[in-house]
Amino acid sequence: MAKKEPDWITLVVKNILSMANKSIQVAYIGKITKLTPPTASIQPLAVISGKKQNIVPKARFITLPLEYTDDRGDKSQNAHLNYKDGDNVLVVVLDKDDMYFTNKGTFKVDSDRMHASDFSIVVGKVADADDFK
Repeated sequence: MAKKEPDWITLVVKNILSMANKSIQVAYIGKITKLTPPTASIQPLAVISGKKQNIVPKARFITLPLEYTDDRGDKSQNAHLNYKDGDNVLVVVLDKDDMYFTNKGTFKVDSDRMHASDFSIVVGKVADADDFK
């Protein structure tokens, strides 16, 4: 039996879905190029089509609930994030624009752009062998 060729509508829909999936940013691995608390500039490390990606200038950080306890069980000291220039990090991309987010409540979204890499939040450092005790 002869193989049935896909119709043009199927080809168009498959092409649209393929292009949409390629343009959605979800997460990436990057390197901190400039640490300016509470943000950092991140260079995505994946080379796409032979080209480096643009630096993301103001990625935010997640702190998770941090609690510092010293050797004697004292919890009075504040815990701090331990990042530096050159660290490789895992970054997630928000669905919507976070330009007006101030960490003080609701914020307006000023753009129709979705999943853009400049809506980035650093989740954590990618571990090296030296990071283990």
